[in-house]
Amino acid sequence: MHSPKLLNLLMFSLFFVAGTLLADNEIAELCPKHLWIRAPEKITLSDNEAVLVCGVRHNPAWDNVPLNQAMVHLRAMLQTRGYHFAKLSHEGDRDIVDTGSRVYVTESLVGGKPPADWNINKFRKVVGEPLTPSLLEDYQKRVESDLKHRGYACPKLESQAFAESGRIHLTIHPGLLGRIRKIDIDGVEGLAPEALTRFYAFAPGDIYDSYSLLLSSMRMEADGILQSTFFETKCVGESVDVHQKHLAGAPRILRMGTGVNTERGFIGYVDWKHARIGELGSSLTLGAKFSYRDTRRNIQQVLASARWFGLKSFNRLYLETSAGAVHESHENYHNLNVNFALTPTITWDNQNFGAVAGIGPTLNGTLTYRGEGRPKTFYSTIKGFVRWIEHELELNYGDPKSGLEFRIQAEASEYGVLSEITARSVNVDGRYLWNIGDLSPATFILGFRWRLSTTFAPDDLGGYNALPASLRTFLGGSSDVRGYALKEIPGAGGAPTLAYLGTEMRVAEVLPWGLQPIALLDIGRAGSETLWLNSPTYFSAGPGLRWASPVGVFRATLARGWASGRPSVASQRNYSQWQFLLGYGEEF
Repeated sequence: MHSPKLLNLLMFSLFFVAGTLLADNEIAELCPKHLWIRAPEKITLSDNEAVLVCGVRHNPAWDNVPLNQAMVHLRAMLQTRGYHFAKLSHEGDRDIVDTGSRVYVTESLVGGKPPADWNINKFRKVVGEPLTPSLLEDYQKRVESDLKHRGYACPKLESQAFAESGRIHLTIHPGLLGRIRKIDIDGVEGLAPEALTRFYAFAPGDIYDSYSLLLSSMRMEADGILQSTFFETKCVGESVDVHQKHLAGAPRILRMGTGVNTERGFIGYVDWKHARIGELGSSLTLGAKFSYRDTRRNIQQVLASARWFGLKSFNRLYLETSAGAVHESHENYHNLNVNFALTPTITWDNQNFGAVAGIGPTLNGTLTYRGEGRPKTFYSTIKGFVRWIEHELELNYGDPKSGLEFRIQAEASEYGVLSEITARSVNVDGRYLWNIGDLSPATFILGFRWRLSTTFAPDDLGGYNALPASLRTFLGGSSDVRGYALKEIPGAGGAPTLAYLGTEMRVAEVLPWGLQPIALLDIGRAGSETLWLNSPTYFSAGPGLRWASPVGVFRATLARGWASGRPSVASQRNYSQWQFLLGYGEEF
């Protein structure tokens, strides 16, 4: 026998659901004393829409919109919301518009001659979505963009929607796979064409790729050599001609910005740049950065740098000079480091990736006010680096979804060669992101990142303990083991050898409002000797959230850190803890 309370609760629930459904279809006033609407959801007109449907009081031209004209506008407006079968009826003294049910896409069909290896099912947010003109337009643009990325420079697409069945039919004629034949550039006063072509992620003879053109534009705008630029394409059979157009803008740029995160506290920067010096577009930058969390964690930095280009025939080769000073206070140390660097550098691209490499001397002076190392250290080094990054990752650096990035940095100093120390260090790091299923937009993004670094310093000159903080290495913080505070591992003095592997699964464009849940796992280890790792092993795991807000990306993680194994490098304190990190503009 059922309980009366349970029966009453069930009846109440049924009446509540039924009442809700009926309430959703109640008649609502759309235009005051003029037009009513019956819809399964609340329909609200924008100010401009209300003018076209309801008119404007005290305006003779729009005071009384004829009903048939109002219905023409209203039907178009309802179609933008997915209502395609609106009907007008008269009940008593009221004109009532019944929207009918919203139409959803039930199936997406493809006709024409799409590429043989092309999969229409990778395009998400089509089937099951309200059938609207904007959906159809966005779908066609995404397909067109994908075809142009694959080398079809001038595809032709036609789309049709059938509201009765909810079907979409897309006809695709990709055309021929094109290769870039020639490149024309609108002139910039005072600049040689080679000043712009060094930014190109493509070259004559390459298979056409719209992403490479977009990346080239992005590089020039980010550098400041041009304020705005884009490429026009023209197909001639299997050949593609490219024409660059631009708005040069002013050559001198002043930039500033502020931010905040839980590791650094308040952050700010300001810099001034002259981006077009000479016909090859050399540049000069003066800047300052600072952060302040508290008296034991703050940074002040000033920097002057220049890039000098001198050869048209080797327009990707330049000499980078820099001079700067960094005053840093951290729980582990407090120092002032002054440095000067002279680095011949070269960049290059192929169809899939870009790279930059440089090697040159540096001069450094460090004052250590607190922490490990000598009170004063002067040293010179030979420093080299290589960075390799796939074009797709570089193009979407602010919203990474897929691609590989790999970096190597090596540095060597020798006692007696303008140096009070001898040290060798190598650091290898990178990341890889995988858009699972190659979906558009992505659903799940799996990321990996890694770091391996080691430093050698001979014992007869004091060993690792004699090195300044600028040559010491640590783990902990948002860039690696997120269950620990910034530079917390392995302790105050750092470690000669570090290894780190992290992974992160992100649920990308599924939830509303740009919210993207994260699950993370980090593993790190430190070693007290060169090329050697000791216990314990440091772990961190936990959830996080990425929010692609209108003003930028916020990332928050809550990770539990713990250590496994006998401590040798680390201190004896408890290494099981929770760490909350909140940052702006950072990515995995």
